[in-house]
Amino acid sequence: MDPGASFDELIEITNYERGEWLAWFSAPGAGARLSISTGPHTTGSIRTVGALILHIFIAEKHHVDRLARRPLTDPPPGAATDVDALFDFGLHSRRALVAYVEGEPESGWDGPLEFELFPGRRVSATPRKFVTHILLHEIRHWAQIATMGRVAGHPGPATDLIFSPVMGGGPIRE
Repeated sequence: MDPGASFDELIEITNYERGEWLAWFSAPGAGARLSISTGPHTTGSIRTVGALILHIFIAEKHHVDRLARRPLTDPPPGAATDVDALFDFGLHSRRALVAYVEGEPESGWDGPLEFELFPGRRVSATPRKFVTHILLHEIRHWAQIATMGRVAGHPGPATDLIFSPVMGGGPIRE
């Protein structure tokens, strides 16, 4: 089995979600949507939806950098408040992920490796597990963003898999 093929559908799902959210954040009058609060009990630097989206894209890029044994890539300054810069960075991180998945030899997917995620915080994971984490991490955060938008009075796109064209099908219009 080609390990990269096992990620194709998750990549397609997250690409679809990114496209739907980009359209929503880019719509006329949507300028303040990136500044929707992540809530009163937020800790750390992720205090807005824009910062949470940047977190999705940074995690993807940094994890791919770790897998490829490269220095970590910094996002552009101010990306969390600029829709175009934010989603351009997401495109950059996605291209890096796809290149990694397509370039990793079949023999390299299942051997555990050690990674330092934060100073003093190490983890052991196979590349297969790490890439799966990257994609599921993103899916989980888009669901959080949808909830935050609804709570703030800005319902976002309906990106549930069952309503998407990914893997065939979609909504039936009568």
